[in-house]
Amino acid sequence: MDKNLSKAKLQGIMGAVCTVAMSAAYLAGEAVWIVRLLSLLLALTFFHYALVRIEEAFGQNVFRIFKYAYNGFLAMILCSVALYVFDKDLLGLITSIIIPLSVCAASIAWVVINFKLANALDCVLFRVYAWMLSIDFAANFLYGMLEVLAPTLIAPVVKFIPLANALFGLFTASALLFAWISVKFPKTEAE
Repeated sequence: MDKNLSKAKLQGIMGAVCTVAMSAAYLAGEAVWIVRLLSLLLALTFFHYALVRIEEAFGQNVFRIFKYAYNGFLAMILCSVALYVFDKDLLGLITSIIIPLSVCAASIAWVVINFKLANALDCVLFRVYAWMLSIDFAANFLYGMLEVLAPTLIAPVVKFIPLANALFGLFTASALLFAWISVKFPKTEAE
């Protein structure tokens, strides 16, 4: 196996481990928010380097999509901070519209990246992970819409939603870890 590809696999595994840690921290509650934040930053760093190497080897534009989504999300955060500093009355707009839309856009980009990884690495588990993420996003969107439009309809399940989201997030992150572990690169002529 090419040295760069083995590094990409290791960095992908490390990023997935950070994602599992981030998902497991949700089960611990709000007290460990710093663990979630640090896990997210480490995961983004590991995935950055893994995707660079995979794009160099396979040319599937996975890193370019990641780079644009990451830079767009970072620009949104900086613009939100600037808006808040200039006018504190815009906090409602920032928290209810700008941040959710940018998280949605970054999530869609992440799903696309994982579908491209499934094609580039010929690993069906990336496709399974991407579908699991899509189902999770759709379920959360539907729940949010029902919470606004028909709160009495979802009242019996409201207390179970955070636990269900945390467990499904942990299960989804574990699928990503298994996807990275199961990646097999084609043998090169030197081997």
